[in-house]
Amino acid sequence: NARITTLHACSDLWACGLTLSSAQALITIPKVDQQEQKYLFTQSLQGIKSTIEELGGNFLGGHTFESRSLANKPYSLGMDISLVVQGILKGDEMSWNKYGMNPGDIICLSRPLGIGVFFAGLMQNKNLPNRANLILDDLSRSQQVAVEQIQKIQKSLGHVVVNASTDITGYGLFGHLKEMLDASNHFRKKDELKEIKVVLDLLSFQAYPGVYKLIKSGIRSSLFFENKKVFDNFRIQEKNDQSILFLQENEILAGKHNEKIELLVDPQTCGPLLISINKKYKKYLPKNWYKVGEVIAKTN
Repeated sequence: NARITTLHACSDLWACGLTLSSAQALITIPKVDQQEQKYLFTQSLQGIKSTIEELGGNFLGGHTFESRSLANKPYSLGMDISLVVQGILKGDEMSWNKYGMNPGDIICLSRPLGIGVFFAGLMQNKNLPNRANLILDDLSRSQQVAVEQIQKIQKSLGHVVVNASTDITGYGLFGHLKEMLDASNHFRKKDELKEIKVVLDLLSFQAYPGVYKLIKSGIRSSLFFENKKVFDNFRIQEKNDQSILFLQENEILAGKHNEKIELLVDPQTCGPLLISINKKYKKYLPKNWYKVGEVIAKTN
């Protein structure tokens, strides 16, 4: 848990094209006997420290607190971990912004989706036999390597390859993509350029094994419902001029692909990075990156 929390915090840096420089931690331990506190604290601290050092960063310390409330078993649920992370650009590396999408770009993701559903299933004892370890192992892998690979590509080409980027976390893919699109159109308006929209291919999205089964069985994370409300309101308000479209629009209206729509509003922990790049650079990306949509100019 401490490792995944640390990697999750770093995703904000990676979305800017940065690598981890240093970090500080705030740890709240449950109000239990000292021996149990020591065990929980040292395990969490080691998970944070080892991850930071693996990423080449410095662990600057932080603060520890004891909860004011008595803890229920399992005591590990009484642990709270927060991190402040700092990132840097090395040498002549080039940073990425949330805005900057251009017509002709493609939208690519670095990982599958469905972590919110997966964790919600675990909390309801809906396990995924032979799959949980696979998913947790993937979450435990750093995405800093992917950022460093793209920075090397940019350095060799001599210019920025990533026109816009973000990380997919609490707002789900739809919410974070909408942020990126709105920011891009804000600056395009200022520069008197045509606004853009995104066309997504629902069939191209990858989900972790077993996630669709959990969705069909009614498993939802706590943040899902607010994200779905944002999605539904967006579809109603922009019915005649939508800035996020789907290739399968008629099938969606007919009630198909509901589980795929719900995947797009599922909140993520250690979710994928999302980038908008000119399609000619797709061949340079690491193999795990996959295309989910395209950016086009608005016609009106």
